[in-house]
Amino acid sequence: MGTEYENLCARGDESLAKDDLDGALASFDRAVRVDPGAARAWTGRATVLAKRNRATEALGCISRALDADPKFAPAWVAKADLLLARGLAAEALAAYDAALEHTSAAALWRGRATLLARQGKLDDAAKSYERATEAEPANADLWYDLARAKNHVKRAADARLAVERFLALARANDPRVAEARSILADLSRQAARAPAPAAAAPTLSVPTPAPSPSASSPPSRPSRGRVANVAAALALASEGRYLEALRKIEPVVKEFPGSAEAWTLRATVLSALNQHTPALESAERAIKLDVGRAEAWKVLAKSRVALKKDVAAAEASARAAALAPDDAEALQIHARCLVANLRHVDAIPVFEQALRVAPGHAETWLAMGRALRQLRRADDARVALSKALSLADPDKPAVAAEAREVLSKLG
Repeated sequence: MGTEYENLCARGDESLAKDDLDGALASFDRAVRVDPGAARAWTGRATVLAKRNRATEALGCISRALDADPKFAPAWVAKADLLLARGLAAEALAAYDAALEHTSAAALWRGRATLLARQGKLDDAAKSYERATEAEPANADLWYDLARAKNHVKRAADARLAVERFLALARANDPRVAEARSILADLSRQAARAPAPAAAAPTLSVPTPAPSPSASSPPSRPSRGRVANVAAALALASEGRYLEALRKIEPVVKEFPGSAEAWTLRATVLSALNQHTPALESAERAIKLDVGRAEAWKVLAKSRVALKKDVAAAEASARAAALAPDDAEALQIHARCLVANLRHVDAIPVFEQALRVAPGHAETWLAMGRALRQLRRADDARVALSKALSLADPDKPAVAAEAREVLSKLG
């Protein structure tokens, strides 16, 4: 029987495996309350938020996880995945390299190798796969990856050794066995056609204990400071320390004006500080650099609302909702923008979609109830407003008070 924290994390992992994001988030939320200084729950929470396209919050959770345990490899992998999902390949690679200064986990070397392979840097990828097998020499998956990488870069002797190691470790029913044997047959045919070498010895051997990561000659890391500042700003913003977050992000946008991630974060922070015009300008800069960045469209919509640009706000919120259909906040913003433009009929299905993603959000139930009242759908409005009343946070009495007021007007 594990501890309460371990049981909650295990329950969260099970819910994630079943794609039950609400259940997973509830378990990880309880786990971080039980032990706010442990990395596993923060990483799990980040994974759920990432699946809901709430990348800024997810990166904030990753920062908390790495503050708790800088050697927790799953957190570093999750961070790199989040950065890569935003198109920040250089930053993702820098995250892997930063992680490898703390721990030489196989998952990190494998992630680094996969990223390098996607970039066409096959020789470097093969070296990272080698390091992964050194960290976990009995892992068949890693030997399979290494065999394919070595075969791609025409390192026949190394590829043969990796294939043979994979075949020795793989299960008989592993579907990759057939491909591995095909690679081995190709290598044998190539060897038969090639002239005999003077004295050939394989350059790859069964791994000995891994040397320090610095011996692997990683590529230069020009974006390390940028990644650190962005991560720090995200962590500060997630804690509501917006002025400090702004001070962290300002030098990044000056040094790296082509970073859509940095401009988006700057926009988010400025919006939270009610500096709506500079927030709007930063969001527009981010969108010019990356038109598919939902977070920037969200901030742009909110800034336009604050500046009384309702039609333009609805256009921006529509883009955000289309890019992030599982982001409850994006959907809520869009629905409210539609209401502001007197498009109540269009707003209702958007409110409903937002509530499918976040059914416990009292403010959304309240807003939908008000919109339904405007459409003279009294029974539906009553259901929505009653739901808002039942879910209202006692620390936010205004929501419950308004729900009661609108209910009283329904008769």
